[in-house]
Amino acid sequence: FIKAESAYAKRNYKLAKQHYLKVIEAYPSHADALFKLANINMREHKWKQALNRYSAVLRLKPRHAKAHHNLAILHLYQAKNHLN
Repeated sequence: FIKAESAYAKRNYKLAKQHYLKVIEAYPSHADALFKLANINMREHKWKQALNRYSAVLRLKPRHAKAHHNLAILHLYQAKNHLN
């Protein structure tokens, strides 16, 4: 997880994603890794994956404010694209 966080902080999202996926493989309920993966999915415009991962974070930690916030932004972005 530390390697993933370091890569994420350096904006090396490709490497961070690889490390977070390894964390999730070992610890499927690691909410922080799922959250960061969802953020990376947003950057990659992989909306469905981001939606699924933010939802998973909220199942694990229903009061995760940043996941609620980012999920709301995702829904707004999808609505905007649907209307255009």
